[in-house]
Amino acid sequence: MRISIATVLMSAVLASCAKPDGVSGVRADARPQEVITVVENELLFFDPGSAQLTPTAISQLDSYAPLLRTRFDRIEIYGHADRAGSTADNLKLSRLRAEAVRDALIARGVPKDLFIIHAQGEDDPLIPTADRVTERQNRIVVIIPGALKQESAHP
Repeated sequence: MRISIATVLMSAVLASCAKPDGVSGVRADARPQEVITVVENELLFFDPGSAQLTPTAISQLDSYAPLLRTRFDRIEIYGHADRAGSTADNLKLSRLRAEAVRDALIARGVPKDLFIIHAQGEDDPLIPTADRVTERQNRIVVIIPGALKQESAHP
């Protein structure tokens, strides 16, 4: 599945540089299959070569987890990497980043059976670059909630 820049900006994403009030919540009138923006125009960034969550990212996950715990039938997590390393290393690193976010959300009570992990590696970058170029905005994880659970669709 290819993630476009528009999808990234419209999807639920996290950011280590987010504003503290970045979580906007889920609309009560939202319909299943509708794109739900839970965190607005934010990205979870990683340091080069790292899958370690920053303290700010952990704080974002603390705010975000309660929404994911009860409202959605699945949660897709897309890990990305820049083009600084080899293609194989970047694919592995993007999976580790996605798994780090998944594991942090599970630790915050989100059911583990909801997650679908996607490792994008250096494919489909937010900012196109030449090979071996580091780009902070390409070292991200994108979280996309699935459909609203039936009990959540009609409060």
